[in-house]
Amino acid sequence: MRNCTQPVSIFGRNVNRNQRKHKVDKKKSKKEWQDREKKIDNDIAARQKKRQENINKRIRDKQIRTLKRASKKGRLIPGF
Repeated sequence: MRNCTQPVSIFGRNVNRNQRKHKVDKKKSKKEWQDREKKIDNDIAARQKKRQENINKRIRDKQIRTLKRASKKGRLIPGF
């Protein structure tokens, strides 16, 4: 009778250990995914910010070019 219960208790202990390991692995995986998602969101925000800065710079440069051309043609513009 003792021989039958002994493997069960060892098996039960291994099952508990495997369950704990599985829970720890799931927590770790969840945290890694959250970190990945946060990194992706930060990267997207950084790219959008850079894109917007470049668009604004192009608009300002275009305005300056237009004013310079107008001043060359004889239009009086303060600062040019």
